[in-house]
Amino acid sequence: MSGPSAQCPSCGAEVAFRWSGAVQTTCGYCDSILVRHGTDLERVGKVSEPPPTTSPIQLGTEGRYEGRRFTVVGRIVYGYERGGWSEWHLVFYDGSSGWLSAAMLEYSVSFLVEDAGPIPYEAQITRGLRLRLFGDTYEVTDTTPARYLGTEGELPWEYHDRGDMTFADLKSAGGRVVTLDQSEDPPLVFAGEYVDFDELSLENLREDAGEVLHHEQVRTLNCPRCGSSVEVRQAGMSVNVVCASCASVLDATSPGAKVLQSFEKRAHLEPLIPLGAKG
Repeated sequence: MSGPSAQCPSCGAEVAFRWSGAVQTTCGYCDSILVRHGTDLERVGKVSEPPPTTSPIQLGTEGRYEGRRFTVVGRIVYGYERGGWSEWHLVFYDGSSGWLSAAMLEYSVSFLVEDAGPIPYEAQITRGLRLRLFGDTYEVTDTTPARYLGTEGELPWEYHDRGDMTFADLKSAGGRVVTLDQSEDPPLVFAGEYVDFDELSLENLREDAGEVLHHEQVRTLNCPRCGSSVEVRQAGMSVNVVCASCASVLDATSPGAKVLQSFEKRAHLEPLIPLGAKG
């Protein structure tokens, strides 16, 4: 898969596009943010290095969704109060594009909906609100204040120098998902579904992909109350964890594992299914 090429207006290096529909890219030599106008490139800024990612995905990763091959050509990075996530820009071999969202070991594939109909204002979108979209009913399950952290690679539109914004996640009874990106007016609407990592048949992952996935899933910390070692088995997804020694409830998302609740006395219960059992 290849697209046109042009010279960087800042350093003169050749900039080759993987996708002919790309509007924005980054020069691999001088880190200039470049916006394409026909055959010309305009320098609109300089990108700071995107925050490091624990995802095994990288630019150039290839995979398959619903039988269609794709290549990862770009990324937008966002941060929020509990960490951050990446939106990976996918280009399919038929020339269309989509997005692979990777956040806390959850993955979803979605596509921009050009004409989604009227969308309520940001202030009207709250958890529990139900919207009729694409002939189905969706409920707002979460709203996330976030901040733009950076980009890399090729994007389908001009996207740089952004600030704070809010995302709204919606789900249907049938398991479909919709995301409202309220950085634009009207909001950008993306529709798709959650997917299992293995279903994507990803190739050309980072060389340390195995270590990255293990690091995402297992994290060991010390209980700040009693000093015992506490293992978080799903580090990317767990919010709270209980210390087996003193029964303190710890914040699994904070670096210092802050104590949220502690008990002087506790009942000892043997679960029907032992913790750590595999099936």
